[in-house]
Amino acid sequence: MPSSAPALQPSDTTVWDIDSAPSFIATDSSLADAPATHGWRGMLNRIGMHLPPGPGEVAERDDLAAVSRHWIGSRTIAVVNQKGGANKTPTVALLAAQFARHGGAGVLAWDNNEAMGSLGWRTDGAGHDSTALDLLHHANHFLTADAKAAELAAFVHHQAQDAYDVLRSDESPSNTHEITGAEVDALHRVAEKYYRLVIMDSGNSTRGENWAHMIAHTDQIVIATTTESDKAQGGVNALKTLHAGGPHAGELARNAVVVISELLPSHSTKAHAIAQEYAPFVREVTIVPFDPHLVQGRIHHRQLRPATRRAWLHAAALVSQGF
Repeated sequence: MPSSAPALQPSDTTVWDIDSAPSFIATDSSLADAPATHGWRGMLNRIGMHLPPGPGEVAERDDLAAVSRHWIGSRTIAVVNQKGGANKTPTVALLAAQFARHGGAGVLAWDNNEAMGSLGWRTDGAGHDSTALDLLHHANHFLTADAKAAELAAFVHHQAQDAYDVLRSDESPSNTHEITGAEVDALHRVAEKYYRLVIMDSGNSTRGENWAHMIAHTDQIVIATTTESDKAQGGVNALKTLHAGGPHAGELARNAVVVISELLPSHSTKAHAIAQEYAPFVREVTIVPFDPHLVQGRIHHRQLRPATRRAWLHAAALVSQGF
């Protein structure tokens, strides 16, 4: 039976230039323009109102935008301090988690300790014991056109919860090998081919070849420290070493981000005092509150307190602004 609906006819004002055809795909709206989802504003919006976000939510959205953005080419972050126990390893792991969780995969946390580092102890294993030394034996293969990214799973340790990979340092107490500068260069060529972001954990010595070659590849320095005075001084000493290391290292020092992790719940005042001392010499300083999850054991983003997660997001945003 024929339809009774009238046939559609082009009007006299129809424009037949196909470039003027409408788009039926909605354009992406900015997160900054979206209604509030947090706090009392978010609660009222869930019952039908349309309130804008408050200052805290706007700041969080700005940090998310900074952390989730992608850039052309790979970038390398070096996390440094001349003192052990300065929170370098947790800083590496949690920056990697922020960038991977919010910006997608392609993030490598690399333990560039000259001997035995602790990044492997604080992160999940992947069912094998491979380290940077094992990857070194296959570095040339991974630079060929035939190499496949999936093959790297035999050498790195994927963090299923937080979406980044870990390249461990050698953990054998009987091995006396120390990573050389040339080996850092070889591993970095592989890392920058397969990852958009490489975050390097460093040892405590600034005199080794691996330190100098790490700095040569670095785009952003992060000084990690706790609220202990000797750890804070270790960060200052690292900055002095960078200033003495030539134009590139000196510029890295001036553009550094300092992340101060409170060692105890009562250290807030102490953390702010340390921040004021650092502020004139670096680009940014930020403070992360004490969190019992970071005292020992494996580090997982979801087990942090909400305030700690928010602080690490802000720290990652400050780092991203340097790229």
